[in-house]
Amino acid sequence: MEVQVLQLSKLLSRNKLDSFKSTKMNKLISAILLVVTFGLNAQTFDFPLNSNVTLLTGRNITVSGQNMVPVAIATRKSFVIGQPEKVAVSWYDASYSYGSQTNVRIYNSMADFENNVSGMDYTGFIGVEALAYDNTIAGNLFVMETENAGGKLRVFDAGMNEIASYTSGDIGTVLGAGFNNSRGIDFDNQNNVYIADDANNRIVKIENPTNQASAIISEFLVLPSGSSPKSVAIANGMMYVACFNSSLVKIYDMQTLNLIDEINTGGSKPLDLAIQKQYGNHLFVSMVDLGLSIGSVKAYDFSSNLIQTYSDFGYTNGPWGLTINESGDLYCSDGSNGRFVKYARTRLSGNDFESFTVDGQIGLSDIDLVNKTVNISVPNSYDMLMVNTHYTTSFRATASPYDYDYNLIPTDFSSGNTVEYTITAENGSVATWNVTLNPELGINEVIKNSVDFYPNPVTSTITFSSFVEKIELLNSVGQVILEVNNTKTVDCSNLNSGTYIIRINQIETSKFIKL
Repeated sequence: MEVQVLQLSKLLSRNKLDSFKSTKMNKLISAILLVVTFGLNAQTFDFPLNSNVTLLTGRNITVSGQNMVPVAIATRKSFVIGQPEKVAVSWYDASYSYGSQTNVRIYNSMADFENNVSGMDYTGFIGVEALAYDNTIAGNLFVMETENAGGKLRVFDAGMNEIASYTSGDIGTVLGAGFNNSRGIDFDNQNNVYIADDANNRIVKIENPTNQASAIISEFLVLPSGSSPKSVAIANGMMYVACFNSSLVKIYDMQTLNLIDEINTGGSKPLDLAIQKQYGNHLFVSMVDLGLSIGSVKAYDFSSNLIQTYSDFGYTNGPWGLTINESGDLYCSDGSNGRFVKYARTRLSGNDFESFTVDGQIGLSDIDLVNKTVNISVPNSYDMLMVNTHYTTSFRATASPYDYDYNLIPTDFSSGNTVEYTITAENGSVATWNVTLNPELGINEVIKNSVDFYPNPVTSTITFSSFVEKIELLNSVGQVILEVNNTKTVDCSNLNSGTYIIRINQIETSKFIKL
């Protein structure tokens, strides 16, 4: 038991053992009654409640005969259809001694990570306790060496070439106090990086961090003394801070820095935070209960209500690293058991067209969800070989052929004016759709055939065959010189001699001559 407490004390920033012993057991998680509703994307992910847990074992590495302990994990969002997301993982040596050797491994895809396909190992790191990919297309990896003289932030490009680094001394030169047990990392929408600087009870911000020469370092947020922030997460204009010593997750408005709400984790000490930024609607918190000697991950909604508890973790090294990939699956490093734990989000089943249009179509598209058909009217003279299509599908479904907006390649509808589309839902289910273009009289032709006027040429008054809602007369350079509504006649006696255009209901139909 003494060895376990010693190891845990090192993992949790060497907080004094006396503070561990004095912590009382609390079996209930108290929820703050202040309810704050944050704006959510209308299309939110299904939450992985009661999903089957997957224990990803056998991913540990051995260095000099020692089994390494998994600590941090991060996933890189993919920006191109079909491009896999990368996974970065760090390991400590099992002794978890200060300044201990750390390895970082990069997997080229989530499938490689889950199937335990060998990744690329990188050495020469000291005590990496946090990893994070920024939100750029380049996908730069930020590595926090917590045990390197209080903290050293290193930035690597996609090829793992180091492009920037910030030592405790660099931070101290600007802020007066350098990193001290810094760890958690996250980014805002401008890819400024925020670091949870544990022993200094603050959040440090670095603007333009990938360009060290022009980076701006500032003290973004000062927390109450003894907060011991272990992690930071940013979403929906809010900053979430895991305060280990106070057993709170504090929630701040990013613009005003006002404290908006708190999540009280009771007898458990929060370690890491994760939010699926694009479509997520829950905050995940990894934590250890010092009284019960167990680790867990808990999910809260954005009104600070406890929704779900995951308890498949050990205690000695805790459920430390936490991440959610772009599909909404939750991953946590389980240091005590030398493994990673996955909770899969339920995949969406929708495989419908929500909209489908083509350039130059007549009227609205007819989308039949039952028979899986789309019917669109187009002019008689329509070019079926070169059709620019524009469509949207059910959330997170994919369709082929691709639309023109994606690949800028027109679709060939010349074979029977119908193209078969395949829509694949996120859960893999497939639906076949038939999109048909139906040649009809163009709208100009319909108007021309249904509304006649006389005489042409005209000396004074034009008469139409039926009442027209809106009639405009344009000169030869396209300027509107006369507009009348709900009429069958137009007085042209004041017009100068020349050629004019008649526009009926905003459609240019014919030319006429004024004598």
